[in-house]
Parts: sequence; structure tokens; C-alpha cells
Amino acid sequence: MTAAAAAIVVAATAAATGREPAPAARATAAAEPAAAARATAAAAIAAAAGIVAASTAAAATAAAATAAAATAAAATAATAAAARQLAV
Repeated sequence: MTAAAAAIVVAATAAATGREPAPAARATAAAEPAAAARATAAAAIAAAAGIVAASTAAAATAAAATAAAATAAAATAATAAAARQLAV
């Protein structure tokens, strides 16, 4: 594994776990500042992609809930209409 790849793995692992990397890994990352910057950018991009995915999932869930509410309203209206027919 190249030093740049190692730095990316270290930074991504640290970002994912919230823990400081091991001293040897920190030394590798310090030896490659550009790689560490790329790793930080990659982690930020991954986090943004996760936020977008979660937001998209939430929007889909909201749309499904809205559709379910509309279906329930239609069923309620149909039930009320049937009840009125029976009452006559």
C-alpha cells in the first residue's frame, strides 16, 4: 500500500470511528500532508453523500406517508358515502 493510500485509510478510519489513529499511522499521514488533505476531502465527500442519501430516503418516506394518508382519506370518504347510501 502506498503512503498516500495508507493516509487515506487512516483518515477515513479515524473519521468513521471517531478515534485517533495509531502513532505509526499518524506518522505516515504526517509524511504525506497532501494525502491527508485528500483523505479529509474524501471523508467529507463521503459524509455529504451519506447526508444526501439520508435526505433522499426521508423524502421518499414522507412521500409514502403522504400517499398513505391520501389513500386513508379516500377510503374514509368511500366508507362515509357507503354509510350514507345505507342510511337512505
